[in-house]
Parts: sequence; structure tokens; C-alpha cells
Amino acid sequence: MSVIAVEGVIEHGVVRLTNDAALPEGTRVYVIVPDDVPARAARVLSPRLLRREDSADFAMTVIE
Repeated sequence: MSVIAVEGVIEHGVVRLTNDAALPEGTRVYVIVPDDVPARAARVLSPRLLRREDSADFAMTVIE
């Protein structure tokens, strides 16, 4: 049995090979997940107002 190493990523629950390796249908593969898989970065989204007229609640007075 010969062994080759091919890198891939998971997209929508399916392994996609990153180097376009052409493996025949039904090929037996083994997936090894490295320990250093980076955690997903948190996304902080800006708040949005539901109604434009509510923006007056956030008016600031500038004092010099």
C-alpha cells in the first residue's frame, strides 16, 4: 500500500482538497486533524438602529 499526503479543508461539512489532487471515486482516505487548529476569531459587529429616528437618542453635546 502506498501513501501520499494531501492537504485539505472542511467546507460545508465536506473535505475539499487544496492542491486539486484527483483521487478516484471510492478511494479510501484517512483524515488526521492536527492539534494546532486555530480557533475561530470572534467577530464584533457594529450595532444598527432599527428606526432612523432613534438616532436622536445618541446625539452628543461637545463642550470645549
